[in-house]
Amino acid sequence: MMYRVIQIFHMRTGNGNKLTFLISGSALFVFAVVFFVVPLLISPSVTLPERFITARGAAAMISGEIVRLTSETNDAIHAVNTLDFSKEKNQALELIARARETNKEAYGKAFALSQELQKIAESLAEIQSVEGRRIAYEAVATELSLVSEFISYTQNLQLFLDSVAALVVSDTEANKAAVNQSLLAVNEKTRLINELNGQFNMKMEEFEKEL
Repeated sequence: MMYRVIQIFHMRTGNGNKLTFLISGSALFVFAVVFFVVPLLISPSVTLPERFITARGAAAMISGEIVRLTSETNDAIHAVNTLDFSKEKNQALELIARARETNKEAYGKAFALSQELQKIAESLAEIQSVEGRRIAYEAVATELSLVSEFISYTQNLQLFLDSVAALVVSDTEANKAAVNQSLLAVNEKTRLINELNGQFNMKMEEFEKEL
């Protein structure tokens, strides 16, 4: 099954001092939950390495935290999206500060997730199927690349939030241009993450067939 990791952001300006940036964020960072929480569809007779199972469990816990944090970030951004900056400036800035904080936490959790992925990679040598082991290595390598892109994504999202905060304070053409520019960077990372997620899911389907 294919899962979309991050929904692309869209933005339009209008209605005086109100800037509207529309996002659909319910699917943020679901890739980790798919791999680490949903059971692998393998034969009951297949025994996976204990180290693999332990690291996978730890990764599942971290993934759940990332999902929660990205959801909270999106909720805050959606809330900002409903405000008129000329009349609700303080509320907008408070919500942006909240989004910054949860996004920063997700950034840190992504590093922790990458460490668990490294442990999973180390455990794969114990998988008996040569072809299954090869595919699993490729899948984990793709996942590590995906986490790396997600880390960059959170950094770009932080810059986007900074630019929106500047626009809330001062509605200038320069600040609007900065928001647009940072949004382009966020969406480029979104595209790369979704592409890697598709590759990862295909590798996992191959892995399950080989076990």
